[in-house]
Amino acid sequence: MPILVNEKYTFNMSFPGLPPIYGNHTTLLSEYKINDPDFNYEFTKNIQTEKLVPEKEASELWDNNQQIVLTQREIKGAARVDSIMENASFIPKSILWLMQRGFSGFPDLPITSFNDFYHFNRTEGHYAGVGLKFDNLLSGTNMFIKTGYGFSDKKTKYDFKLEHKYKWITGYAEIFNRLSKLNRFYEYSDFDITFQSWFDKNDYADYYYSKGVAAGLGFQVHENILLGLNFQKRKDKNAFINSDWSLFNRKASYRPAVRIDEGDITELTFDLNYDNKNYYDLGFIKLPDQTKNYLDLNLKITRGYYSSSFSGYYWQFYFAFNGRNKLSSWIDPSYSFKGVLNNGLKLQQNLYHLRGDYGTIPTKFLFNTLKNNEYIGDKFASIILENNFGNVIYKLLGIPYMKDNKYDLIIFGKYGWINEDPLVHNSKSIYETGIGIGNILSFLRIDFAWRLQPHSKSIFYINLVSMYDM
Repeated sequence: MPILVNEKYTFNMSFPGLPPIYGNHTTLLSEYKINDPDFNYEFTKNIQTEKLVPEKEASELWDNNQQIVLTQREIKGAARVDSIMENASFIPKSILWLMQRGFSGFPDLPITSFNDFYHFNRTEGHYAGVGLKFDNLLSGTNMFIKTGYGFSDKKTKYDFKLEHKYKWITGYAEIFNRLSKLNRFYEYSDFDITFQSWFDKNDYADYYYSKGVAAGLGFQVHENILLGLNFQKRKDKNAFINSDWSLFNRKASYRPAVRIDEGDITELTFDLNYDNKNYYDLGFIKLPDQTKNYLDLNLKITRGYYSSSFSGYYWQFYFAFNGRNKLSSWIDPSYSFKGVLNNGLKLQQNLYHLRGDYGTIPTKFLFNTLKNNEYIGDKFASIILENNFGNVIYKLLGIPYMKDNKYDLIIFGKYGWINEDPLVHNSKSIYETGIGIGNILSFLRIDFAWRLQPHSKSIFYINLVSMYDM
């Protein structure tokens, strides 16, 4: 006869004042053995063994043992359930990622991002639009359409892109007329800019209009390696402040607009990406897992030509190297190396910023004490190192409460250099060091950071930070 198995579990968030969450899991067993001669146990004793097998092996076991061939819909549903169940502890850590990304990239819905339907900034004001995607419109062909209107700049934007994949090669063609952001290697969040503008009148990005065409090829030469060759021809124009609106902080003023070098630009870019992180499919979005060891590398080389009242060529080189290498419970280093070099013609829209804490909740690979784009130049380099000691130090020092909980102790050091011209600060370098208390609600930490600025007094900040570089 069938047996009903009832399992109870407790999920403890390890946060003061927040009670544990209790749950129930009920299973109905219809095929089982009692007093199997190969096992020595009593019926009342529960013996459960779990073993993780490689994904390829698990897939082969499933394919070889299933009796009824699954439909594509059932395969998709099973993968979704497996991903959620196997990575349940990862789900709380994903909430912040969703907030920072603005709930973008829903594979089950034909939309690109909620930010393409509405966002706000000081140039466009309130923006209303639509973003649609059509997967497998034809065999291996995807189409993306985004268009909308800014009610303050009174301009219509659009982006139409066709993408086709054949085996390990993906090609695309694109026509666009959009509002672009300066400092292209900083991942600005439209969702967070909207939030900051509404509540604090803090639009921390700078903008310019860009209209043109683009095309490219991507080569998936390995599971973790993607090569790309991209061409772009566009016309850049200045953008201005067109809105002074804010829901709450109405008396404050937005930062002034930054002017660029208007003109025609042609660029050819080669890029290489290596990424061995796992990506979890939660059914409505794919999220990167940085709770395990990982390495990602990005290299971009751009050759460009600018034409206007003057003309010239330039080179851009960008390099980023991030990773984590946990060796034990208290030797758990993370690292980030980034660098940019601009050689040749120096355009305002090609200048870079040291990556700072501009938004609501920064990530760990940013400078905690930089609150605006104060360091700008055509070349920069940054090194960020940290180690997560877990709660080992708390136990060694016998610190009450902390030694009996799961809070982590993180120690970090950060160095940045930028070729500021003209030199606005006392030095082109910036140093930061500090400690953090991590594993708060599984994905947050509190950082206590000091800027050790040469020839200047120390600056101290307390930041709420994401434990992951999203």
